[in-house]
Amino acid sequence: KKNDEEMRAYGQHFGLPTNYLDFTEAHLISLLFAVEDYEYLDNHAIVYFVDALSYNRDIIKTERKLVDFSDDELKNALQRQYGDKSYFIRVGNCNERIHFQKGCFLKVEAGDSLNQMFAKHTKIAIIDKDSKESILKELFKLGITFENIYPDKDNMVRTIRFIKERM
Repeated sequence: KKNDEEMRAYGQHFGLPTNYLDFTEAHLISLLFAVEDYEYLDNHAIVYFVDALSYNRDIIKTERKLVDFSDDELKNALQRQYGDKSYFIRVGNCNERIHFQKGCFLKVEAGDSLNQMFAKHTKIAIIDKDSKESILKELFKLGITFENIYPDKDNMVRTIRFIKERM
């Protein structure tokens, strides 16, 4: 049994269009997302580092990095007061991927500009396209692998194949 927010996060996490944008709290996991398609060398990869605490502090005047949307009372109070604003939330571990990826979301409201977030609260790292594979190898050495963030048999095999063929 999942509440509406968990269902929305679950669906969005698997590609269903919602007003949620996926983020992770773990920088190394975001780096793996950026380089996991290491054979795609047409473009560099980009990682966005957003200071969710300072963003939420500016936008909804809270000292919470992530608003806990499993707390219905808090969620409803914030939606009444800031229903037209976008802010960072946590919905709980409604599936294994969100749990292992340390997932969180930006709840994006229609018509709300995210320009302030990018200008004031975001740093960008550009990953050179020719460095993707070597960075992925280093992440594997640190224990950050495909199967760690996609906990299923397919990604266990993908991890084993990468180790056997590339390391």
